[in-house]
Amino acid sequence: MMTYGDGLSNVSIKKLIKFHYENNAKVTLTAVKPKERYGILKIMNNKITYFNNENKKADTYVNGGYFVIDKSCIKKIHNNNTYWEQDPLNFFSKKKQLLAFKHEGFWKSLDTLKDKNDFNKLYKSKIKSPWKI
Repeated sequence: MMTYGDGLSNVSIKKLIKFHYENNAKVTLTAVKPKERYGILKIMNNKITYFNNENKKADTYVNGGYFVIDKSCIKKIHNNNTYWEQDPLNFFSKKKQLLAFKHEGFWKSLDTLKDKNDFNKLYKSKIKSPWKI
């Protein structure tokens, strides 16, 4: 198991591991759909034909930062200068040994001060924390 440790989620670890072993995967990456950070515009001939500022979830999956990795794959991390997202993940992708576990539940990364403030608001609110399962 590996995670970046910079986000929160309600990914079911049991389901993630089960998916990994049922698919005989070398590397399983948790794929998530993040909220769009900005409003969406569609423009035709310099005129805005569509405007949506609701920040709904994106149509694209991104790396959610939770992995199950076959022990043999760790050898692709050669030293402290090896970036997991570059050589190792690209290698396994080209070999068709990188699988996506699609998570549709809560996921949020902590990349900016705004993210930190959002997390603090969630934590302090009386609403059940969505990352608690």
